[in-house]
Amino acid sequence: MKNYGTKYRPVNARKARTGQRAFFRLAPVFRAWRHEFDVRLSTLQRATADPAIKQLSEPEGIVTVASSGDARAVIDYNAEGHKKRIGNDKTIAEIIYWERPQGGRVFHTGSIATAWGVYHDESMSKLLMNVLHHFGSRPASPPALSR
Repeated sequence: MKNYGTKYRPVNARKARTGQRAFFRLAPVFRAWRHEFDVRLSTLQRATADPAIKQLSEPEGIVTVASSGDARAVIDYNAEGHKKRIGNDKTIAEIIYWERPQGGRVFHTGSIATAWGVYHDESMSKLLMNVLHHFGSRPASPPALSR
């Protein structure tokens, strides 16, 4: 099986808020994205000159938990075709955590292939299990991790 993904570069959320260097490593997450992936609006704004994107504003409080890079010279968004990237930022997918001011929490993996990654990648499934635990979800019985 061909590996289409790359490793995520982990960022410690607590340290990210203060700008300090991350002090832990997340196990590599391979193949969690393929061809459909998401980045934060602020990341997209750094990669495009499109005035329609530049005028949008990102909500405050979003923390990038991890990101993945790619050397492609184009970006694709809103089904508008490929556009040339500007700048040197090569981020192509981001995992985010957001505590909304109105209430509620968001964890987004930035990839349509997350479900595949949860099944095929033990690190990804453990990550999602930890997120669900953090959100207060508890299994009725201990999960079986063996395949």
